[in-house]
Amino acid sequence: MGRWRCWQPIFLPLQVLKKYRAVTYWTIVGYTLLTIVLWIILGDKTFRFETTSALGYYAKTAETFLLVFLGHDLPRYLPAKTRN
Repeated sequence: MGRWRCWQPIFLPLQVLKKYRAVTYWTIVGYTLLTIVLWIILGDKTFRFETTSALGYYAKTAETFLLVFLGHDLPRYLPAKTRN
């Protein structure tokens, strides 16, 4: 539920939320990277279909796809270069 709440400033077409889009973008990227790194350090890496330990691999695959899709929006959230 928390991630869905974070997506609201990006997808809702409200002028009030427009100023929070860059912060929201980087928060989602950071949170996703944090969960991947913490799973690598602390997670159960045994892969068995009959147990719930395989769920970590499925979740990290989905989060990797999320990062790839967010990477396509990256130019929109990078600071603009100043021209001389």
